[in-house]
Amino acid sequence: MHFRKHANSRCHVLAVALLFGAFLISRSNGNEPLRWKFQKNERVAIEVDQNSVIQESSRSETKMRQRSSLEWMVVDVDQDGTATIEHKTQRVRLSLSDSQDDLNADSDTTEASVLHPKIKGIWLIAVAPMNSSFRFRLSSLGEIVEMESSQPNETRNSPKVSVTFPKAAPKIGEPWTVQSSLQQDRIKLLLTSSYQLVGKEMVEGRELSKIKMSTAFQLDPSSNAKLVSQNALGVIWFDPVLGKVTHSENHQEIGIELDHQGSPSKQSIQQSTEISYRTESAKR
Repeated sequence: MHFRKHANSRCHVLAVALLFGAFLISRSNGNEPLRWKFQKNERVAIEVDQNSVIQESSRSETKMRQRSSLEWMVVDVDQDGTATIEHKTQRVRLSLSDSQDDLNADSDTTEASVLHPKIKGIWLIAVAPMNSSFRFRLSSLGEIVEMESSQPNETRNSPKVSVTFPKAAPKIGEPWTVQSSLQQDRIKLLLTSSYQLVGKEMVEGRELSKIKMSTAFQLDPSSNAKLVSQNALGVIWFDPVLGKVTHSENHQEIGIELDHQGSPSKQSIQQSTEISYRTESAKR
């Protein structure tokens, strides 16, 4: 029986997979001024569907799917377009499968105390955002100018789905590069992202700005993991009239090496994430 020996390592690599999947912060470039537009009391429902395949050295692959339902409620909008938004995670569903087990959990129905040890650790990480809500102020450029959490001492990566635009009207094909960071527990991930507006695309009768993106990852040197290979590409569709992202998708392939108590192991993570956004008009 080697489960106990590998349990902490597995939970660690699954946490890394969730962290890479949290890479939804997007800063983009276009051929016209692109601006976020909000109305007081409107609601933005966000659905995140993330599929991961984790291959651990000398072990069979593990498949993981996480579906999260998020909500933005617009509390107020200043004259300059800066919106005060309340962010909540409403529901999380997680499935985990390997050569031995198919395990599932749903925040609407599942008690953590009855979960199998294989899924329990990563489940507690996945549902942690449901324990608190927070407000942030987002400018029309997508810059977060202020954030207030219901748990002030908690490290926050969110909001994970904002897009920051340049002030000047960018040109098609001209890259816009930005650096940012994400943190999950003690794992810190540094990102260097490049974005290009490739043109317009008609989707369900709306003309959307189509933005391609690529990202280079770097793990903090203090982490007991290191990257050995990586590739991350994606697309964002933004409605310039509505002033919102409509949907996005990205695919990442990551190779990491973990050092768990002096015992190195290698894992590869293939991950695809699709996000859809639905805006409900303000109540009159």
